[in-house]
Amino acid sequence: MPKVFFDASIIIAALISKKGGSHKLLRYARERKIFAVTSQTVINEVKANLHKFKGVSENNLSNLIKSSKIIIRKRVTKNEISSFIGAVDDKDAHVLAGGVLTGCEYLVTLDKKHFLNKKVVEKVKNIKILSPKSLLQLKSL
Repeated sequence: MPKVFFDASIIIAALISKKGGSHKLLRYARERKIFAVTSQTVINEVKANLHKFKGVSENNLSNLIKSSKIIIRKRVTKNEISSFIGAVDDKDAHVLAGGVLTGCEYLVTLDKKHFLNKKVVEKVKNIKILSPKSLLQLKSL
């Protein structure tokens, strides 16, 4: 079963819409087709942005986490982030650190500007960074 680290963008997209790749990946997690992981740092980022989306609450987030069986790693520390500074923007280093530190094969994100670009993909060798669509197209799912 592939081990997948979820960025905040994926969790937010799944909360907003029941359609699309993000929601489908969380359904796969619920069905145990993938092993879903994130960090408390990512969850805190999601919570800080929920106010931007009408009708989405912390209760919705909590229910999504429980139903999707997402494993939440403790908050990523500044010390843990330090070796990932420079691979991605400083504010996003916690996501990359979380994915690597949890031993995930894949990091899934919608953040094309900061993660889904040639520079980052070439720098980061120990985890594959993909969009939901790209991950869903893999034959292993």
